[in-house]
Amino acid sequence: MKTSRNKLLDVKYAPKFLSLSVSPSDEIVEGSPVNLICSSDANPAANYTWYKDNKVLSVGQQGVYHFIAIRLEDSGDYSCKSENVHGEANSTSLSVDVQYPPRLPSVSVSPSAEIVEGSSVTLTCSSDANPAANYTWYKEDDESPKASGQNFTITDIQPEHSGSYYCVAQNSRGYQNSILQLDVVAVKSVIIANIIRLSLVVLMLIPLFLLSIQIRKKKQANLHTGAGGPADMIQLDSHSVYENLSALKAFAASTDRQEGAGRSGVKSN
Repeated sequence: MKTSRNKLLDVKYAPKFLSLSVSPSDEIVEGSPVNLICSSDANPAANYTWYKDNKVLSVGQQGVYHFIAIRLEDSGDYSCKSENVHGEANSTSLSVDVQYPPRLPSVSVSPSAEIVEGSSVTLTCSSDANPAANYTWYKEDDESPKASGQNFTITDIQPEHSGSYYCVAQNSRGYQNSILQLDVVAVKSVIIANIIRLSLVVLMLIPLFLLSIQIRKKKQANLHTGAGGPADMIQLDSHSVYENLSALKAFAASTDRQEGAGRSGVKSN
């Protein structure tokens, strides 16, 4: 009587049924552990090559790419290749989007020059965040929000609008806030400042006026005497007048620019 014996048939084949997944499979948060898993059916066992944005990350027998604490810069498109002596298989790419709370917001005011009563002012807030942040504006000692959105515009601003304003940037991962100080100058203060400037201009004009009278007298005396000496003195004095007039013009131009900046109001989009 003959006894039958079973023989194990070991069929070799290239990788197939390749799949790529991420764990956790829902939202990926900055600082959390994350695993990318590449698996395939192959005989003999396959080696794996990992890619990020089409650049090689690692090569080995591990079908898992592990992040102990994933970072923002780890965001990107990942893929893997399974390979043995009989062939290879390549996965489709998988996008890793790392979420994070808002960074410290940047706040600014426009116009950035002196804010004058009655003008229009826009406060702006911006923060880097994923998902994108929502913005809410508050004034100190007031729990009710003043506005929502990146821009907060105050038209016909008054001295009572002065104070500290803070912007809160918030998303599903957290929030941050920054403070901005707003100082409104009353119209009376602007008028007083203009009077002071005008007084300074007048004080500079008086000696120039007296000097011009003196020069005129010297010219008349020179015409009567015909002497050359006084004429040289007159020419020298005239040069001094021109220098003083140039300085006066520069001062007046500076004053006009300061007044214009105080009166201007810029409204941001």
